[in-house]
Amino acid sequence: MDIKDYISMMGPPLIEVDVVDVSDGRLRATKDELEKLGRSKVFSYSMMCGGLNQMVTDITRAAKPKSIKVLRIWGHGTPSVVGISSGQDPRVIRVELTGISPGAMANPHQQLGLLKPFFAAKARLELRGCETGAGADAERLMNQLADLLGVEVHASPDDQAMYGLDWFGNVFVAVPGTPHAPLRSRPGIAVGN
Repeated sequence: MDIKDYISMMGPPLIEVDVVDVSDGRLRATKDELEKLGRSKVFSYSMMCGGLNQMVTDITRAAKPKSIKVLRIWGHGTPSVVGISSGQDPRVIRVELTGISPGAMANPHQQLGLLKPFFAAKARLELRGCETGAGADAERLMNQLADLLGVEVHASPDDQAMYGLDWFGNVFVAVPGTPHAPLRSRPGIAVGN
């Protein structure tokens, strides 16, 4: 076996992707910190309709199949909701597809499922909004996303710091293929791991 065959067997290099709703200046600082680290491909969006589908388009253009190790979405959140391009008002997410929520997932025009082939084995989706993992709707949403994308889905029921890259409090984890299993709780995984 030569080196080209070996590299082909190994698959594409794994990448990290960070998506930041920069409508809030404090999240712009998060974007800047992520870019300074240089460990991930960073996409930023600000107050625009269709941010969810634009994110999908941008990621599918930048990534190779089976290459994404982790996709982190940094935006304002409420229970079962995280923004991508919604700014501080999550009420527009369902109709305008400016983030991820139960309503957005029910919208027939959302395209999040197109990301599935881009995730590597044992990949994860981190929903980094405040309280995104809180409540029964969040549990259903996280399980739905885990099955749709074939990845673990992480979200916290707690408020998250607007500065810094670490999780605050514990994180709930939904595992694909276990839609009715209770979510596991554990400390969050630091950026770069």
